[in-house]
Amino acid sequence: MPDNKNANDRFMRFSIAMETISKNVQKYKNEQLSPFGLKSMHLMFLYCLGQSDDGLTATELSKSCGVDKAFISRMATDLRSMGYIGYADEDGHYKKRLELTQQGREIMAKAHCQSRDHQAFLCIAQGCKKELADKAGQDSLADIDQQHPNTLGRAKL
Repeated sequence: MPDNKNANDRFMRFSIAMETISKNVQKYKNEQLSPFGLKSMHLMFLYCLGQSDDGLTATELSKSCGVDKAFISRMATDLRSMGYIGYADEDGHYKKRLELTQQGREIMAKAHCQSRDHQAFLCIAQGCKKELADKAGQDSLADIDQQHPNTLGRAKL
């Protein structure tokens, strides 16, 4: 039976590693989206709207994006002012549906093309792998590489 201190240390290293990965992904998204005037927080919102043929209500967006409706309201205000989203029906219904505008569809197409850049994702993986090695330790990272050779294993330090 593993001792409690060892388990706590592993949990702490894992938590720090996950936070590091999350920060690196957010940083990458912000760098890639900045030419479009967007931030990482806008991406999931626009993506969910882009997947819908009929638009989505704030409640549906909240569930799809995994955030609260207050966040949806703030994002909707930002993105409407940028011209990327609008209301599908302006007839005064309580549950208005948001949808991408033509400008929003164009910006998502450009952002999507840019996000497919394989080298950029390798840079993230390399940065994450180095920080994971620093925080979790080389032994833990070697275990991950051995168990999952097609994930971190491709990123060279």
